[in-house]
Amino acid sequence: MLVLQQLFNLGDEEVEFQVNDRHSFEEFVHLGVMNDIPNATTVAFFRERLRKANVIDELFEMFESYLRNQGLEARGRQIIDATLVPVPKQRNSREDNKEIKANRVPDGWSESPKRLRQRYLDACWVKKNDINHYGYKNSNCIDAEHGFIRRVQCS
Repeated sequence: MLVLQQLFNLGDEEVEFQVNDRHSFEEFVHLGVMNDIPNATTVAFFRERLRKANVIDELFEMFESYLRNQGLEARGRQIIDATLVPVPKQRNSREDNKEIKANRVPDGWSESPKRLRQRYLDACWVKKNDINHYGYKNSNCIDAEHGFIRRVQCS
């Protein structure tokens, strides 16, 4: 689902909807009609676990290696795309924000795992075209001929 999300520039809720709606997406993620599709929160939580484990680059390198083995090696043009992925705005106190910026979980948050899962502790505010956006910035390197993502960087 993360590959589809990057390939089609989808947010967490949108990728959940598209996998439920499109048979081709459902097949790509190897889930059938009888399987439960992960919801948007699960996708966000999984992406965050991968990011914290520093394996996103490794996974996309494995995906690129697989494509190369299938004869889909890019030799031509590359497209670099920077995308903002919005997340729900956080309503934190100033003290909580200080803790988050110091890479610490605010007091009391660990006691409520359900609440903590709904927090985007590493999302940030970004200004684009004089408009403030809250979320993540994804930079993708895409093969122009085949449309495959070659590299991804989330920040």
